[in-house]
Amino acid sequence: MTTPNTTPLTYNGYIQQIANMAVLGTQIVNGVYQGVDSYFNTVVPQMLNYAELRIQRDVDLLPSLTSNSYTLSSGANVLQLSVNDFVTIQTVQLNNSGTLTPLIPTSKEYIQNVWGNSGSTGVPQYFAMIGGDLVTGGDVYNNILFGPYANATYPVTVFGTIRTPTLYANSASTPLFTTPTLTTTGNGATATVTFAAQSAAPVAGTLITISGVTPTAYNGTWTVLSSSTTSVTFASSATGTQTAAGTISYASTTANTGTTFISTYLPDLLVQASMIYISQYQRNFLPTSNDPQMPGSYEAQYQALLKGAMIEESRKKFQANAWSAMSPAPVATPARGP
Repeated sequence: MTTPNTTPLTYNGYIQQIANMAVLGTQIVNGVYQGVDSYFNTVVPQMLNYAELRIQRDVDLLPSLTSNSYTLSSGANVLQLSVNDFVTIQTVQLNNSGTLTPLIPTSKEYIQNVWGNSGSTGVPQYFAMIGGDLVTGGDVYNNILFGPYANATYPVTVFGTIRTPTLYANSASTPLFTTPTLTTTGNGATATVTFAAQSAAPVAGTLITISGVTPTAYNGTWTVLSSSTTSVTFASSATGTQTAAGTISYASTTANTGTTFISTYLPDLLVQASMIYISQYQRNFLPTSNDPQMPGSYEAQYQALLKGAMIEESRKKFQANAWSAMSPAPVATPARGP
């Protein structure tokens, strides 16, 4: 994997960036940056939702296009897809004994009129999106209608867009021990924790946090020096031996290292969209606010960046000028001849 030619935003980097621009204090808990203001922390998940969803709706991201395989049963004319599989369906491909055939999208009314009963069987040629399932109000399935009814069982490949992963998935710390009762022995610069069961073995350099134990010298976050399936040795200033129940976890490594496509290749859009949302949190949308121009300024910057991002995504898909991958050239506007 090559290093991206951008400055990616990790979750920690994102929180620091937004907090700095919004003039809010931060603190680190279990290796994850948070705001000092607890109210700010409660809006972070929806702030990321706002920013990431807006970017994905505004920019038709090429990496969001993918495919998934299904089976259309013999005698059936409806295929159920999980509502989580795709945001939009683009094409449907049928595998007829090794021959891959793209089906033609049409209206449900056309299919219902031409192939109105299960006796109208054949190799499906058309498809239409007919909405979600009635029982859950579309919360479980999306349905595709085929025409004609399938005269055999066919593998089907559906191509469409998905939601890209959210940066917020990198915000959680991971429990280290399944049993909170521990015995620690310390000798100056290091301390060792032994335990009955371990949920995951952290690598050297990971931050481990122990809290809620006595003496309080054992509370805090330390760097792991070595680990095994039964113990962890970490840097500590604590000494002595004690047995107590406490909360033990190790810091989220993905908060420091994990990124997403948007936070790596569109970090500028991500920050600007987030600042529009945070302006609402800071009540700066009203004429009587401290800075009524703030949300409009971020919106203007977002729109300026969005224009370039949309052109770039079109170029990736050969949907730029004259169906090419070239940047728009104002001087060379007439289309070339054959």
